[in-house]
Amino acid sequence: MDFVLAFVYVVMLGLLIGRSKIFRIEGLSGLWLMGVFVLKVLVGITLWYIYTHHYDDTPRYTLDTFKYFDDAGFMHTAFHQAPADWLRLLFGVQNDLPSIQPYLEGMNNWERADTLIAINDNKTMIRANALVRFISFGSYHVHSVVFNFLSLLGLVLLFKGLRAMVPLPAWVFLLAFVLPPSLLFWASGVLKESMVMSAVGCFFYGFGHWWAGQGVRRHLFTMILGFCLLISIKPYVVVSLIPAILFLLLSRTSENGVLLKWLGVHVGVLSGVYFAQWSDRTDIVGVLSHKRDAFVNVAIDTAAGSAIEIAPLGTFWNLLAALPSSIVNSLFRPTLFEASGALLWMAAAENAVYLFLTIVALLCLRVKKKREWRLILACFSVVICVSSIVGLVTPVLGAVVRYKVPMLPFLILLCTDLY
Repeated sequence: MDFVLAFVYVVMLGLLIGRSKIFRIEGLSGLWLMGVFVLKVLVGITLWYIYTHHYDDTPRYTLDTFKYFDDAGFMHTAFHQAPADWLRLLFGVQNDLPSIQPYLEGMNNWERADTLIAINDNKTMIRANALVRFISFGSYHVHSVVFNFLSLLGLVLLFKGLRAMVPLPAWVFLLAFVLPPSLLFWASGVLKESMVMSAVGCFFYGFGHWWAGQGVRRHLFTMILGFCLLISIKPYVVVSLIPAILFLLLSRTSENGVLLKWLGVHVGVLSGVYFAQWSDRTDIVGVLSHKRDAFVNVAIDTAAGSAIEIAPLGTFWNLLAALPSSIVNSLFRPTLFEASGALLWMAAAENAVYLFLTIVALLCLRVKKKREWRLILACFSVVICVSSIVGLVTPVLGAVVRYKVPMLPFLILLCTDLY
């Protein structure tokens, strides 16, 4: 029954994708987008199968693809028993009331012990699943179909937003926004990555069209919506986008001195990180160091099979010294020489392709128009910033593969646009 209901939603949403203007990409027919949607749904089923049959000895409430879905199911019971309490849970108000406590205690992942900033992204995912629950009737695969629809919508919006800034051929959408294996796999399930790509696309759709001079009022809502979703799901992605956004804002009205502006922004950001460490409230180095240590402890306690050594932080200068190795770890590890298991082998082969594309891009570097250089430098900024944060705090290669997913379209776009 689950698959039958999911199939009905695939047909309905597929027809919507084929006919909706928002999904229309010049140079690609609606059938292509419908095919991409079906592909993502099939990958989502594969992800479900892997988590169901290859992690059957792992408690279900710890598995990412199930834990938010299951907790949302428990939260849904509040809607029938006490609708007012369900609304309080949805909007995060008065959650200290005695009537709320049984629902909080029944959810395994509502609270989390450690966050990068004072935002609990687990709650956002549980709430999103709780809303989908009204049309899924408890079917996991319907949730997967809906999340794939939102993920594809985000990827289309991201492409359109960047295309508004610089002309991009339609084939780039397939190459950079659909086919990267890690992006296709991890952003095709009931996971945070699907929502992240939806939020990134929403933000850049609004920002890109405004940057291109198409008016702020028309696109302000999508920018705000994308920003709010991002900061409530993956705050580190918002932090990683800040230098690129600042650079694009500075270079919007003038194409002169773009490299100096790019360098100035990043030197300014690093200076801000340096001076921020003198206050407990703004100590970014301290936050990253705490996150790194917590992640290392988890890796040790769980005997993570793909654990690696990462440099200790603690001071700004330690962080600065660790940046090169952190970026390399994020971009090019696992390598073919250290992969074990099907997922890591897939990631290693993918990383080998990225290394090849990077080398070719540098060897075939050619003169670009100033407008194109602004997008290239912005993409480079996103890649470097995401890689830095992920590499600094993540000592498990399996986690690195997932956490770097939001930067993959920018990485491939960067490589393909350089030559």
